[in-house]
Amino acid sequence: MIRIKLLLDSTEINIKVNPSDTIRKGIEHVFNKNHLLLSQYILFYNGVVLSLKLSFEDIGIGDGDTLDCSQKPINNYSPPISTVLMTSTNSYYTQNNFIFNPHFLF
Repeated sequence: MIRIKLLLDSTEINIKVNPSDTIRKGIEHVFNKNHLLLSQYILFYNGVVLSLKLSFEDIGIGDGDTLDCSQKPINNYSPPISTVLMTSTNSYYTQNNFIFNPHFLF
């Protein structure tokens, strides 16, 4: 067993995993416990996107390493950081004149 840190929504969670387990098997219980869907997140290790089918051993994740979890963009829309400005109405205004207001999605 190895201990890893999972950064999930700005929360650091310490878990024990079996190095030969797939990433999905090793971390899925954390998402289920927090009522989150693993399919809505992207996992990174040292800046590289991970495949959930690989094992911790395959990737070289060891004791004390950290996995970063980032939520996938809604409707696959994620404008580049350099082109986004925040307006006074809490909408995102991009260079192509597209206004995206997350309050209208729910």
